[in-house]
Amino acid sequence: GAAALIRTVPTRGQSKPSGKAHWCTLRDGDWACATCTKQNYEEDYKCSVCGRPAPPPPPSKDELEREAAARALEPPRHQGGQSNRMLAYTAEERSKKEQMEKLQGDYRAFVATKLRLDSHAQVRRDFADEINAVLGAVREANP
Repeated sequence: GAAALIRTVPTRGQSKPSGKAHWCTLRDGDWACATCTKQNYEEDYKCSVCGRPAPPPPPSKDELEREAAARALEPPRHQGGQSNRMLAYTAEERSKKEQMEKLQGDYRAFVATKLRLDSHAQVRRDFADEINAVLGAVREANP
């Protein structure tokens, strides 16, 4: 039931449940801001108090399985008193590894840029809403 999807987390400075207002019940997907400890809903892409972006979602089961499979394909490392360098890759394996690392770097840069742009767009939408509210009040005051 729903009770299984709810967990209680402390805010800053609290270490155990006390039933007071400083404890908040979070649903699966809700998140607590690492900067100001404000509890935010899953659909919030940034903290409603300090604006810090939401943390990335935890990896899915499929992503974890893909990572494990990729690690299994890596050549073994030397053990014991020997060098800890990886054994030589074939040229094809080295090329695939370099391509994957480049794609991962590009993806991380894309996500960081998207989060930054989404945050700027929301600020602009909020500002436009405030301007429209002020203009509406002016129009009502001056018929």
